[in-house]
Amino acid sequence: MDSEKKPIPKWPDSLPPPTEVTLLPPEHVLYRTDLITDEDIQGLIHDLFFFPEDKYFLYYEYSNKEIPEGFDAKKLKQYGLSLRKHENFFYRRPWDKDRPEQYSYVRLTVSGIKYPWQQEIVDKGPMYGRVQIDLMEWRKKEIELARIKALSKKDEDPLILQPNICGVGIDIKKIPSWIKRIFSKKA
Repeated sequence: MDSEKKPIPKWPDSLPPPTEVTLLPPEHVLYRTDLITDEDIQGLIHDLFFFPEDKYFLYYEYSNKEIPEGFDAKKLKQYGLSLRKHENFFYRRPWDKDRPEQYSYVRLTVSGIKYPWQQEIVDKGPMYGRVQIDLMEWRKKEIELARIKALSKKDEDPLILQPNICGVGIDIKKIPSWIKRIFSKKA
């Protein structure tokens, strides 16, 4: 067993067990530089459609008005992404001492600061804002319709490229409709 692994935290015996535990959906952190190319945007649309319970947030430095070249909020709306819920007063903190390049964000308002480490994060700054990214309903319906069309599309080619005697087989049931289709196109 690896001696450098951290021990798994256990619930203290001195406390009663929790009456309820709620697991929140995963939250994904994105930055404006992550949504510049069409491939990046299509990847996000894919994730939003197939993982609807996950939360996706676009974080930006509040005081920095510089927008990365290629980022366009109007383009995101054209793709069917909604940027409706804007929030402020988020501060970046290191995720773990072992991973200083990864950050998490904590929301701290003046009235919400209770511990010295929170005040230290606010003092160091900067403040970040975040926007929740959702997939618009019309885009969800468009994707679902495309999936239904792809599933219902019949393969009417009589050739079967599967392992058999000569490597190519013929589906006899599809030949009449295939012949009709060929002659109807020529007429």
